[in-house]
Amino acid sequence: MEHAIADLPWEAAGLCLATFLAGVINALAGGGTLLTFPALMAFTSSVGANCTSTLALLPAAMSSSLAYRKELCEDRAWLTRLAPVSLVGAAIGGLLVILPNPEHFDRIVPYLALIASVLFTLQPVLAPRLAIPEGASRKPPFWVLCSQFLIAIYGAYFGAGIGIMMLALLGLLPIGGLIRANALKIFFAGLINLVASIIFLVGGAIRWDLLGLMVPLAILGGYLGGIFGRKIPKEWLRIFVIVVGFGQTIWFFMRVG
Repeated sequence: MEHAIADLPWEAAGLCLATFLAGVINALAGGGTLLTFPALMAFTSSVGANCTSTLALLPAAMSSSLAYRKELCEDRAWLTRLAPVSLVGAAIGGLLVILPNPEHFDRIVPYLALIASVLFTLQPVLAPRLAIPEGASRKPPFWVLCSQFLIAIYGAYFGAGIGIMMLALLGLLPIGGLIRANALKIFFAGLINLVASIIFLVGGAIRWDLLGLMVPLAILGGYLGGIFGRKIPKEWLRIFVIVVGFGQTIWFFMRVG
């Protein structure tokens, strides 16, 4: 059911806060959609919430990239090698959102949120076991390209946890630390969201009134998160995202159940 902003003032205030925090979180670790998606569900359908959230957080990724432009310039080789599979995967994922029956999307969302939350929680355990040595070639192995392709499909289809998944994948590559991996993550997340947003615009699933409310806050949060990300203890952020992720997952299962 569709609702106007004026009809739900408290929910609108919650959406504003969720959008700002999502911009910050996406700049630092990823998982911001776990905040914006349920906040948007008070106003629109699950498909509308997903499409609107994707487009609203796109400018935030761009503003965050400005804070990491030095790291991105140093890692242009990884950008050019992983960008093509990201583009193709994002196109497939975006089409999957607008083509099937929306009721199918409602039933899948809880499992997508669960996967994202579990992968983020297990990242410190998985990364050391799968990591590629520092001195290895800068040409991504085939399994890395396949993984990024699947992440791009998932990211355009739902988005929640895409940054978390990419940090887990990029952390396995000889990139040179979390800061540079985070810079690449922000760039690829923005690229995937850009492709998905174009498809969603054509599909007509965007709530423009909500978008106008969210975009400035997302940009502000993304820019501040990019600037101050190095100063915030990463473990605090990890705990926060894990709690939010599993909390929202429980909410999604209760909603469809």
